[in-house]
Amino acid sequence: MRRLIRGLDWVLRRANGVYEFTADPACLLRLARARAPYPLLLLEGTVQKGEPVLALHLWNEQIPPLPADGADLAWARAVSRGFVASLHAVAAEMARDPRLAQARAVGGTVAFLSPHDRPAQVRLLRRLGFTIVPYRPPLGRLGELAENAYAWLLMWTYNVVSARRRSPFRLQRLGVWMTADAFRARYGKPHQRAVPPQADSVPLER
Repeated sequence: MRRLIRGLDWVLRRANGVYEFTADPACLLRLARARAPYPLLLLEGTVQKGEPVLALHLWNEQIPPLPADGADLAWARAVSRGFVASLHAVAAEMARDPRLAQARAVGGTVAFLSPHDRPAQVRLLRRLGFTIVPYRPPLGRLGELAENAYAWLLMWTYNVVSARRRSPFRLQRLGVWMTADAFRARYGKPHQRAVPPQADSVPLER
């Protein structure tokens, strides 16, 4: 079953243009050139629906496995440091790859693991510079339920401890975006240190 999910994940990534931009085994993010799914009202300005954006996707195979007893500070610190380092790597790729020059925003969708986790994750993402915006599922509520079910299957496939502790019916989604100019200004600088982590804070979805 897990082999089937991995195969389906590969097919969907290719269909949606999600790609690995580095061979670094510590990178936690993949990229996709996309279009803004709806108007994004961000702190630094507005990105209109249909404008080019750079979507961030978790690189599931490279996320540190959750400990058997659940998230602890060491795991959260490793994920936080890896995620921030990956954001710096994305900024470097934006400077290197001319195809990404037109992107007006950088971000994606957060799948919150439970209502209890949401405040801590929102604080973390805001500290990282992202604006939190409402998520608008393209296929409505039923489509969102299907997305949540698939997200849970990915957890079960790549991080089974996390799936055992979560229900697909409790996942909640929000958009997290930053203008491309603000992203370059923040993460185009040399990487120094990660934001102090919150346990159980895994930022972005697949």
